[in-house]
Parts: sequence; structure tokens; C-alpha cells
Amino acid sequence: MCYLQGGEEHSAEQARQRLYRQKEARLRVIAFAAIARPEKFFNLLERCGAEVAARLSFDDPRRFTEQDYATLSKLRQEKGAQLVTTEKDVARMGDRLATLGADAFPVTLEFDDAAILDDALGGLFKPSDEARQARR
Repeated sequence: MCYLQGGEEHSAEQARQRLYRQKEARLRVIAFAAIARPEKFFNLLERCGAEVAARLSFDDPRRFTEQDYATLSKLRQEKGAQLVTTEKDVARMGDRLATLGADAFPVTLEFDDAAILDDALGGLFKPSDEARQARR
């Protein structure tokens, strides 16, 4: 699944369609992220149909600076592209997000069979007393 701004849920195909502009032109984006593996985020945007005009990776965790904001703003103007980042980075940016005109590209992990994950993680955690009581 891919998700777009506003918390609306979309399939990968629906997300691709929303990343396209009129006349089949792909949405040009400047992707930036301060996460452990930013390339995965950048590649996801491309798989969902965006044309990634520039990629900026920042250290994780990151407190964005005035210089960072200036760089992003300049790139947006130079490339004529929309700024896109992760929800994690949006939370760090606060009001500056609107000032920059950046969008969040939420990513949600879903499992086809959550029971497999439950089984894999089951031995890693000691159940609480409350959880033990619920099983009885």
C-alpha cells in the first residue's frame, strides 16, 4: 500500500495515479529524509510514479536548521518540483512545513498474515500479568 497526504489510504496504483499530473506528466519531487535508510523512501516514491528530481539525505535524528530550510527552498525553485518528506520528518519540522510548501508521504507497513509476525516475535517478549489474565 502507498499512502498520500491527508491520511487517505490508497493502493500502490491509486498512489501512482495521484502522483501524476494532467496529461500523464509525472509529478516532479525533491525527496528529503532524515531516516536510517533514506534510499528506501526515495525508491518508494519512484515506484509510486514520482519523478525524483533530487534526493537529500540528512542524519537521523535531525533538527532541521535554517540552512537546511534555505537549501530545500532553493532546490524547490531551481528544479520546479514539489518537496516531499516522511511523516517522521514532518513532525520535526513543525510550522516550517507549510512555509516550505512541503508534503508528507506517509508510509504504513501492513502484513498479509500478521500471525506469522506474532509467532516470530512471541518469544521475544514476556507477557504482562494483564495479558496472561486475558488468555485465561
